[in-house]
Amino acid sequence: MRARASWEPTPTRSRTAAATTHALGGALLLLWVWVALVHDLVSVGLIAADVVGPNWLPVFVLANPATAFRVLALQSVPTVTGGMADVLVGSGVTTPVLAAALVAWSVAGAWLASRLIARRSV
Repeated sequence: MRARASWEPTPTRSRTAAATTHALGGALLLLWVWVALVHDLVSVGLIAADVVGPNWLPVFVLANPATAFRVLALQSVPTVTGGMADVLVGSGVTTPVLAAALVAWSVAGAWLASRLIARRSV
């Protein structure tokens, strides 16, 4: 009887499950990189280089849940440091709009996850 290689299917783990898990992990990593790094760098770079006007700042804030949460948190404390904190707080997006955007991001994520789970047989 030969030893089973780690990639071979076992009664408790199939190739499909391993491939699905790796694909989900990769997708989550790419999503995190986009939300945490790329989106902020692109939006701040576009505004700083005057490619788009400052009136686009609320759009960029609401398009990223991490930035929306950051602005919501910054609005709750007085900012005296200047810099990007003042720019973000001065974006003109109100607290109810930020809260609604965060709820919408949560609902959309849960809806998408339920649709993806429903497509697969578990």
